[in-house]
Amino acid sequence: SPTIKAVTVGIQRKIFGVIWRGWRKYLSDQKRAELEVSTVLQRCLRRMGQFGRVVVEMVHLTFHMWARLAKFKKAVRAQNNPPRFGKPQLPEWDAYVTLFTGRRVRARKAEKVGKVAMKRRYHRAWRWVI
Repeated sequence: SPTIKAVTVGIQRKIFGVIWRGWRKYLSDQKRAELEVSTVLQRCLRRMGQFGRVVVEMVHLTFHMWARLAKFKKAVRAQNNPPRFGKPQLPEWDAYVTLFTGRRVRARKAEKVGKVAMKRRYHRAWRWVI
């Protein structure tokens, strides 16, 4: 019927309007964030003076580490093999992967040994009670 069709069209327009406003807000927030970041970086470079190159290299390192960490954690959550990264070679990344892997190995070992240790503690405690 025409009234149901008109109501449906009205609801679709409202939904589209909400999505459109949300998208525009997202874009304006992104633009604002980009401006804030560029302002902060420019301020850092001005303050560093002759050490400005150190700041640029640190920003470069931070960006690559963040990008790698995002991909790495996504693979870990999906229980896939961690991705291998080519250039740039970052010793900081290798150190992080080594640390992460060591923590996982220690956690798994503690999980295995923990069950046996808990049983042993219970038996020792009950030995004095009985």
